[in-house]
Formats: sequence, C-alpha cells, structure tokens
Amino acid sequence: MAGFTAQHITDLISLTDVQVSPDGTSVIFAETTMNSAENRYESALRRCATATGELTTISPSGFACSLGRWSPNGTVVACTLRALGDDDAVTKLALIDIATLEVTEICTPPEGPTELAWSPDGSTLAFVARDPDLAYYAAPGESREPKDTPARKIERFYSRLDGEGWLFDRPSRAFTVAARPGATLIARTLGPFDVNEISWSPDGCKIAFASARHTTWDLDLLRDLWVLDLATEAVGVITPTDSMYASPIWSPDSERIAAFRYATPLAGPCHNHVVVIDLGDQTQRTITSALDRNCTPPGNNRLLLWQDPDHLLFAYENRGSNALAQANIRSTEIVDVVSGDRCVIDFDSRAGVLATIVGDASSLPELFVNHTQCSTITQQFQTATQSEAAIPIAYTATSTDGEVVDCWAIRPDGTGPFPTILNIHGGPFTQYTHKLFDEFQTQVATGFAVLYCNPRGSAGYSEAWGRAVRWPECEVDPGTGWGGIDFDDVMACVDTAVARFDWIDGTRLGIQGGSYGGYLTTWIVGHTDRFRAACSERSVNNLITEEHNSDVATSFIEQVGASHLDAREAYVRCSPMTYVRNINTPMLILHSENDLRCPIDQAEELFVALRLLGKTPEFWRFPGEGHELSRSGAPKHRVQRAEIILDFFARNLM
Repeated sequence: MAGFTAQHITDLISLTDVQVSPDGTSVIFAETTMNSAENRYESALRRCATATGELTTISPSGFACSLGRWSPNGTVVACTLRALGDDDAVTKLALIDIATLEVTEICTPPEGPTELAWSPDGSTLAFVARDPDLAYYAAPGESREPKDTPARKIERFYSRLDGEGWLFDRPSRAFTVAARPGATLIARTLGPFDVNEISWSPDGCKIAFASARHTTWDLDLLRDLWVLDLATEAVGVITPTDSMYASPIWSPDSERIAAFRYATPLAGPCHNHVVVIDLGDQTQRTITSALDRNCTPPGNNRLLLWQDPDHLLFAYENRGSNALAQANIRSTEIVDVVSGDRCVIDFDSRAGVLATIVGDASSLPELFVNHTQCSTITQQFQTATQSEAAIPIAYTATSTDGEVVDCWAIRPDGTGPFPTILNIHGGPFTQYTHKLFDEFQTQVATGFAVLYCNPRGSAGYSEAWGRAVRWPECEVDPGTGWGGIDFDDVMACVDTAVARFDWIDGTRLGIQGGSYGGYLTTWIVGHTDRFRAACSERSVNNLITEEHNSDVATSFIEQVGASHLDAREAYVRCSPMTYVRNINTPMLILHSENDLRCPIDQAEELFVALRLLGKTPEFWRFPGEGHELSRSGAPKHRVQRAEIILDFFARNLM
C-alpha cells in the first residue's frame, strides 16, 4: 500500500453489529468512522435493502448511534444515542421509525448500555448497563471532586477493568423498560453481581443471562448461566458451577439454551466450545468438541445464533481465519458456511437471509447479504488514500522440534533487499488473522518488509498448540513456559524468511510486539542480538509485579500453574526483566498511562533499568489511554503512535 501513511489511519472505516429485519427485506449495521479534526469516533446506523443493495443512513446526524435492534414487527429500530461534541452528554435509548426516520427518546439509562434486546411481543426493551453507586459517583448533571469521594473497600479480585475503570461499585445489571417515552426503568437484577449476555425466552416471560454469583468466583473464575422469571422475579441457576459459561440463547422451541463453555479457567488456555443445555433436566451436550478449535473469536459481536430448533450458527478461529459454521445439535455435524482466508466479523440470519461482515488481508470488512457484497468501504478507503493494500505471502517455517508454523511476509514496493520488521501478536491465546492490518500496511508503505506468524500459544489451532507455552510447573499439560517454544517458533519464522526471500535483508531486522507480544519482544532481545531495533509496547516485563498490579491480577495462575506466592522462582525465571543486562538492542518503549491490563510500571521498570545500565531507551507515554490504544485509542494518539514507531525503525534500520 504505497500511499498508506500513519495519517491515513483516521480514514479507516469499520462495520459491525449486523441485524436482519424480521421479514428479511432489510439489514442494518453500525458504521464507525474517525473524525480527525474533533479527535473522536463517530458511529451511524446504516440500512441495506437486501433486494437491491441500496444503502441509506437511518440514524440522526449529530449523534453517535449504536446497538440498532429491529422491533419484532420490523417497523421500528431501537438504539442508543449520544450527542456528539459534548463530553458531558448522556446516552439515551431511542426508537427510529423506519418509514419516517422520526426519532423518539425512551429513557436515560444509568450508563451507556452494552446490550439491547426487544421482548418477543415488541412491548418491552431489555438492556444491560452499569449502575453506579451514587456514594462513589456523581448523579447525572452533577460533578464531584475525587477528594470528596469516600474510600473504596476492596474485598475481591477483578474490581476494575481496563477501559472501564472501577467495577464493583457500578455492577452491570439487566434492566427492562416499556418501549414508549417516559416509561419507568426496572432493574431486574440486584446485588453486587455483574450480569451479561441477556437473552429473552421465546414467550417473553424469562430472561437468561451469565453471571458469577458463588462466593469464590474471583478465585476459581467460574461463571454460571441463570434464568430470571419476570413475573415472580425468581432467579435460578441452570449450570453446575463447573466452568465459565457465556452467551446463552434460547432455542426457538424454548426447550434448550445454547451457550459457550470454557471448561478449565484455572488450567488454560482451552477452547470455548458450544454446548446445548436441556432445560428439562439441565443435561448438557458439547456440540463442537470434535472441531478442536476455539469457538469465540475475539472482537466478534455475535458468536452464536439458532437457525431452527436443530441448527446453530457459530464462528470459530482456524489458522488465521474466523470461519462461520453451522452445527447440527443432534448429529453434531459441522459444515462451514463461510471459510477460506477470510475473517467473519459479525453475522445474522432471518427469513432465509444471511448477512455477514467479512474481511481479508487486503480488504476492510464489508457487508455481504447471501454472500453478495453490498458495501464498498475498501474502495472508499483506497480513493481516500490513493493506495491499495499490500498482500501477504503465506509460507511455513519448521521449528526446532519439527512442528510447522504458519507465517506470512509482506514485500514493499521497490528494489530490495529491505529492512524487515518481525511483528508478534498479543495474547498469547489469540491469532494473526486474514484482515487488513493498518500496522503492517504503514510499515510496508514506509519501505519495510513485514514478517508475522502464529507461534505456539496462539489460538486458531489445536488446543495442544495453544497449551504448549504453559509453564513446566503445571501439573496438567506442562509446557515450555513463555519465552520457550514460542521463542523458537518466531525465530524460525525469521530464519526461513531470510533464507527464502532474497528481498529481505537479514542484517537489518527489527522486532515489535504489544502486550504478550511486547513481553516476547523484550524477552527475545534479552536472549539474542539478532535484531538491530526493538519496539516493546504495553508490555509485561516483570511477571511478579504484573501478577498483583494488573486488573486481571492472579490470572497468570492459568498458565503458570501456581501463584507467585508458591512459585516465585518461575515468575522470576520467565520475566524479561531478569535478563535486562543482556539487552544491547536499541529499545523503543510505548505505554498508555491508564493501562490497567499491563500497568505503566511495567514500562517504567524497563526504562529505568536500561538507563541505569547506560543504555539510551526511548520511552513514550500516552496520557488518557488504556491497553487498547493501537485499536481504539483517540485518533490523534493512534496516528502519533504509528509515526513514532515508523520514525524509530527508520532511524535504526534504514
């Protein structure tokens, strides 16, 4: 993509949250753009006529609009609205008349809803939103200084979350409200427990949801599925508190609930599988166990959908793709609906119409209706940037133990050999996918070749592949630990590329990664001088401090096999900081000041140590940003971040 610069990041467009109308004649979806002048994101609801592919905007201008949901009769769309340009604006629930586009405000939730669903009869809306305790938070329209806020009493782990802040004093609740102006909000779930992933029963009398309510939920990380009877307000659990359950949805005949089950949250990673629960005797059947793939791709808005009482649609990760498949719940037969080197971002199906949002490595995710493309955002983007995407070349590398690793290389325009940057994804239980990635395209446009791979520890492969980097201390499925076979895999990616592609300059190599990718970047330059420059971003550098400072503190037990209290030597052994004296590579350190997942002390510790050792690290701090800076940070910060990285590698590799 010769013309793609860091400034063009703000020209990116994303489509999400596709919804088919009850009669199948229309599809709505959210379109999100970046307003670089105002340094904000803007979202609108768009409508596509399935017969003609004609696109129109149905949400009012001047508002961020999301969570568009068709009423059961297809005449109205419920959504959330928030006025643009006003930092104090509140989010409202509203209705949009499809015929006239007239907007009717319904109510003001306590915070912006994260889920929204119509009752089957169209009389009521259910939504999930956080409910702030006014002892700690100002009421709408008021302000309060931190010094006037009472002290918080913390009694459990996971009391805060990156990108959201404090959780325990603003639990997420299920609310209902009649679909008319001025109706009274009813909190359907009370107490300190978070509620997520609501689903109406077909008769409209019950709501299923996921929630962790047992006394040790923050220690064992188990979560159950519950059913709320709206008439009696009785709440009953339908799972045996043996796993982490998520995303319940009722079958059309009301006899079953389908959901996801993550079996061993303290001994992971493991695959999320589709299970079907019989509501008569609460017995379970796992539908996808033979697939041996993770069935909850991160970032997908919809993950599971009943087509009829016998069939489910679901997405799964597979060797760089996010595929869409249909499962027969009786035979457990699984048939791919959308596959290949593509990524399904979202999907919906009604009235014989399948709507999907699908992208690949050279195209932004586009809307497809019955497999026919209906949007042209890639063309719009190419027109804005006067460039086309550079297309990855797939190859494989053989690691030290003979396993074959999926790898990709992207060649820039011009005459090589080119300086080359190895990119490492986060997680580690995620994967690089067949999607257009702005990081790679800006690097290639600047004149760098790009390498990336899915090493051991990645999702998208067998469960054994993902579990290979569990620590040797694990009683079950011990592996090499981080910095073991994953290190070998990414180095094999580099070695094979240097030997195979004469346009790669093996003497001018850079390395970059964020989160776990930042961890492995710091680890690698502490164990080899092969790279001439390294960018470690939002990294974990000291596992001891990470295990008690992070918003997910104690979760490393999942892969280490023991806490830092019982296996301190393992945490020290596998911490990049232990090997900081061996780092001779010029280092760029990037971190967000509000990062709760990998707090900024992880970057500060690395910077201080390198500086004390007489090195000259470059450390950039981004105010007001969290862990997701590169994906959802303020547009200006995203551009600045990219420019910093490109400038650093240009100075050190070119």
